[in-house]
Amino acid sequence: MEKIKRVIKTFTVSFLALFLVGGLIWHVVEAAPQGEVSKEEVLVGLENTSTSEDYKFIEARGGEVVNELESINVLVVELPAQAKKNALERWSQNPQISYVEENGVMYALGEGSWGTERIGSREAQEESTGEGVRVGILDSGIDVNHEAFEGDIAGGEAIVECSPHPHCDEPWDDDHGHGTHVAGTAGSVNKKIGVATEVELYSIKVLDRNARGSVSDVAEGIIWSADNDMEVINMSLGSSGDSYGETIKEAVEYAHGKGVIQVAAAGNNNLEEDSVVYPAAFDEVIAVSATNEDDEMAEFSSIGPEVEFAAPGADIYSAWEGGGYHEGNGTSMASPHVVGVVALVLAMEKYETEEEVREHLRNTAEDIGFRKEKQGYGLISAAEAVGVEVEDRHDISIVYFEGDTVTKGETAEIEITVENTGDFDYVGDDGVKINIINDDAGEVLLEKEVTLESGESHMDTATWTTTDDTEAKDYTISGSVEALMGGEEVASDSDTATVTVKEEDDDEEDEEKELKITKFEVEDRSNPAWTRAEVTWAVQGNELDTVELEMFDEEGEEMDSKTIDVSGSEAEGVDELRSRAGGSYVTITATDKDENKETKRSPF
Repeated sequence: MEKIKRVIKTFTVSFLALFLVGGLIWHVVEAAPQGEVSKEEVLVGLENTSTSEDYKFIEARGGEVVNELESINVLVVELPAQAKKNALERWSQNPQISYVEENGVMYALGEGSWGTERIGSREAQEESTGEGVRVGILDSGIDVNHEAFEGDIAGGEAIVECSPHPHCDEPWDDDHGHGTHVAGTAGSVNKKIGVATEVELYSIKVLDRNARGSVSDVAEGIIWSADNDMEVINMSLGSSGDSYGETIKEAVEYAHGKGVIQVAAAGNNNLEEDSVVYPAAFDEVIAVSATNEDDEMAEFSSIGPEVEFAAPGADIYSAWEGGGYHEGNGTSMASPHVVGVVALVLAMEKYETEEEVREHLRNTAEDIGFRKEKQGYGLISAAEAVGVEVEDRHDISIVYFEGDTVTKGETAEIEITVENTGDFDYVGDDGVKINIINDDAGEVLLEKEVTLESGESHMDTATWTTTDDTEAKDYTISGSVEALMGGEEVASDSDTATVTVKEEDDDEEDEEKELKITKFEVEDRSNPAWTRAEVTWAVQGNELDTVELEMFDEEGEEMDSKTIDVSGSEAEGVDELRSRAGGSYVTITATDKDENKETKRSPF
């Protein structure tokens, strides 16, 4: 295995950041502090393996090698800004140097379950789950502790290390959220959001906390993927223009030569013709455009002759950094649907080469009526790819079922949310029966029949009033739901919750109450003058102390904050954060008297 050699060095560098705001690319240049020399990076492609003479040539011209991509003979060179022009124009006259180019920036291309359902993932999982397929996610990292993966991330590599952050448990952990969202669609164990539920996921962190990374970092991630036997990789990232660098091209070709199937987001250029970005635009890469829930092209999607498949990319619900979930838009969200389908097909072991897999996917894609520049060969189909039929189906699900903790004599509330996740409407003489029973006490707490159209949900609350004679213990609460058609059950689901009854002065139980943020909802109430976030929150714990709310911009700079003094074991509130300078996400930090903390983050 060829190694990637990194030269460690501390330095101050000017950089050009590129990020997407309201559909426009904004360029932000950060100057070096006064008195320091502004420095930038270039990529130097060599004809052969590097030698000491190459290093001497660069050092004599004011440059310093800070990283080397040995597999593709590329040096990452830092040099004074005023020397960059000379390097770009003249260094290639050296016969050992094949090219010199800027070390530009790549960025994430956007932020669900309708998508996995639309391509027939659930039906496909009856034949294949992608078991054992090695899937690399080149992105901002993956939240290793998120419930959507059940702690089963196979490994990772930090080309860019996770920044100081409450959830950086691994160097390749996610400090933004974008990578976790993408990974959730490709390979969450949750069948409702994940296409391939038993793949081996690898977090290859090439983007920083602002979802940006240099060309050399992305190239290094691609090379690492190839050298570490990834079978398929997802790149929901891209360049800012219609050109590409030789370094990223050579990295893509290197991985292609090792048989890695590479899938990338086409870009978010608002249906502009010929607007597919790199690396998606390379022939070796599968470029994916985005559709919405109505099988229309998503209005933000890039299109062009390089598009190979379309996939769901609008309002996609998936996991997010910090243990939460988020609904996102972008070709970033479309690409992992294709990666998941590739994994399903690879696990069936019917095709030996990348081209055979791609040809099979082309033959099984669904024509949704658009020209090739928009849909490529069609909408990717998980069901067709593994050879199963997708039929209209009955399905009903309990999507939320939560108990309560009360003291003797108090009334417990048990909350339930039921969703019609099938294709039929349960209305008129048909309907949905909801039952909640206290198994231990032998009491029926709720019996109700409601009507639900396909895609609709219903929330309800059952109550159970305890007495002074109620035994202090945990009570098992059963919830069940039945969908009826023609008077007969056609679908059902069940779940259990727990109601904990305590003695009135159960100090020991109080001391063991876990510090927890029980509600954290952020609603965007911005207007042209102000960025405003309305935060609805609730916390619990033993001897609560403070709740701190903070608003940050895309750079991680604090825009507004508010600290609320709380006490007791439970607290809740609705507060507003605002800024004239914009905002990107909000965090909440709950602290108790023992200085224990819990933090969550949510975009808005």
